[in-house]
Amino acid sequence: MKSPIDVISGRIVGYDEKSSELLIRARYEDVFTMCKRDYKFCKVELIDNRRISDGQRKSCYKFIREIASYTGEGTTRTKEILKKNFASEELLKPDFTFSLSDCTMSLACAFQKYLVRFILDYEIPCSFNVIDFIDDIYDYVYACAVRKKCCVCGLSAEGHHWDRIGIRHKRKLVDQAGMRMEPLCRKHHMECHDMIQEDFDEKYKIAPIYIDDAIKQTYGYNGTRGRFEGYDEREPDLNEI
Repeated sequence: MKSPIDVISGRIVGYDEKSSELLIRARYEDVFTMCKRDYKFCKVELIDNRRISDGQRKSCYKFIREIASYTGEGTTRTKEILKKNFASEELLKPDFTFSLSDCTMSLACAFQKYLVRFILDYEIPCSFNVIDFIDDIYDYVYACAVRKKCCVCGLSAEGHHWDRIGIRHKRKLVDQAGMRMEPLCRKHHMECHDMIQEDFDEKYKIAPIYIDDAIKQTYGYNGTRGRFEGYDEREPDLNEI
């Protein structure tokens, strides 16, 4: 019996910039099924043609070994459990498997992000600086922010306003959506205010992220007043940061 899900392979042969349409050519020989089912539309899965990089593979194994050391499980068993849980979280097919020896670059990047979130969620100590082994700095800083973890050292964080918004009660009134912040512990927060912002970011290889609804809720940024009403360029009082 023919499967109700008809999957074929094709290749991209062009791109129309005016209509933003991909031009795809695929071979399909079952004319009877095509006519019977009255095929008019199809779903297309775009396959990353890049292979996992050596750097990605190295970082994934470093994270896996740290997790294995913390849990007491062997590296191989830990790797397989993490891969299975990752596939489940990503809603991939139940029988989906992949290898860190030859998977796609995009899959390796997604798995790396999963491992970092696992380390943050379970507060797993690492013998190295996590940020030195990740691809997407912005994603890492955001993951730290929503978990209230310092993106430099992993300790409990408070919100550092990358865009200055004023002092005392004013910052509580301003709608901070779309402004930038970094999650920093008290120690690194104070250090940041003693340095030029860009120098601090370069020193620790971090970058600010934009405040969205999740971050507003996490840090109690509940103001609704427009910035033109409450914005203040003065340096903030460190007792209010």
